[in-house]
Amino acid sequence: MIPQQLAEKVLFIYDKAINKALAQKAKNKMYFKAEKLRAYRHCDNVWTFLMERVDFRDSIRVNRVKFVACDGSAKLATS
Repeated sequence: MIPQQLAEKVLFIYDKAINKALAQKAKNKMYFKAEKLRAYRHCDNVWTFLMERVDFRDSIRVNRVKFVACDGSAKLATS
């Protein structure tokens, strides 16, 4: 098992790298429409949306989906 401090550092570096890669390389946009928004929350700068009967444009339809979104701006990232 790796030490907790090392695990946290690895996750932090991974988060920074994936955010940078998505910002630079991902050009796709996804559109969705839900029949029902069951709940939404904002806590510690994290949004969570719980929706039912969601249609994704040109993609798939799912019965239920949960989104969690965090502010990935550089001003919040600390090392």
